[in-house]
Amino acid sequence: MLNRRELIRQGVVVVGTAVASSVKTSFAQLIPELSSTAEHAAVDAILRQATNASEASTRQQLLRQVQQITEELNRKAITEYLAGACQFPSTPMTLDQVPRDTAIIYPIALQDRLVILVGLNSRLQTYEVNIGAERLARAVRYLRDEMQIVGASFGGIDRASAELFRWLAAPYLEDLRQNSVSTLVFVSTPELRLLPLATLYDGRRYLIEEFAVVSSFGLGLTSTQTTSVSGDQLLLTEQLTLADFSASLQSNSLSTVHVSAPAYFEAQATDSYIQTLDDKLTLASLYQLLAAQNGEEDHLKLLILSASRTVRGEQQSVLGLSAINFIAGADSSVTSTWQVNAQATAVLIATFSLGLQQGLGKAAALRMAQLELMHSPRFSHPSYWGSFQLNGNGI
Repeated sequence: MLNRRELIRQGVVVVGTAVASSVKTSFAQLIPELSSTAEHAAVDAILRQATNASEASTRQQLLRQVQQITEELNRKAITEYLAGACQFPSTPMTLDQVPRDTAIIYPIALQDRLVILVGLNSRLQTYEVNIGAERLARAVRYLRDEMQIVGASFGGIDRASAELFRWLAAPYLEDLRQNSVSTLVFVSTPELRLLPLATLYDGRRYLIEEFAVVSSFGLGLTSTQTTSVSGDQLLLTEQLTLADFSASLQSNSLSTVHVSAPAYFEAQATDSYIQTLDDKLTLASLYQLLAAQNGEEDHLKLLILSASRTVRGEQQSVLGLSAINFIAGADSSVTSTWQVNAQATAVLIATFSLGLQQGLGKAAALRMAQLELMHSPRFSHPSYWGSFQLNGNGI
């Protein structure tokens, strides 16, 4: 009897009509036993088969299998980091439910190339770039490090960002424009978790100047809830004691919670916390506070962490921060991945809230806020506005 790895190995090398039936196998059941190397090998083999597939329907089945594997790996990473203290959407989104003005982007970094899956109009397309995972990761880390230095020159940042733009956005940009796409949803993968997506630069303007940008762990981990969010917020500051902070969360009736208290995300979830006046609120405690009160209708729609920060260069800490909405059971979250000037943060949050009050979607409202900072004389440097990111459902 073949073990699971052998089944996977054989399942991804069959061709012809056998492929169509093999893709019905649920990789979600097999992924826990795969090593990182085996994961990449399985995805690589399926992508090569999709390229050689003679029928469009078979190609789409194979690409959706890659999409499923990518999302299940993200689910696994989140569950492991949070030790199961997370709430995934009960009604996740599918490719057919994505609005026509939105593109879903899965950048898959393999050893010898970058394959970008783009979901648009209920179909997946692939674009290949001759850049391997190791070189991509180095470029991302360099840009992220430079971005956190307020005094860093625009020239150095823009050159590094332009290189990443050529790899991660340029290959499919014209197709997006032809389809009048206005929102890009990038699906997080380990190599790209450190990347401040809004700061990708085409030589003339940043990505956020043309598109609203959202970070996601995949459609299967995105809520289908599209309820609009008002600008009304429960504000929780570092002046509250842990007891008052917890009581406010438990009695909250608003759909948006804004935590302006410092939130620290480390490589281990057990070391991550929100700092209150007299104590630390751990992620496990936050989960316990919010899990019981989240129902289908009255669940938290948006969690804002405006003073959050991660360990410099540490992927796992960024993973934890980006997954905060799964702890809170929220549809989406707005976070900052590094410490930002308090005045710049205040301007951004105020403008973001104004956009929500005006009826904009979350992604569009955050874009408006980032552009407000970008076009201001004092806060135009990407280190001020590039840190902020919308995670989850951007509608």
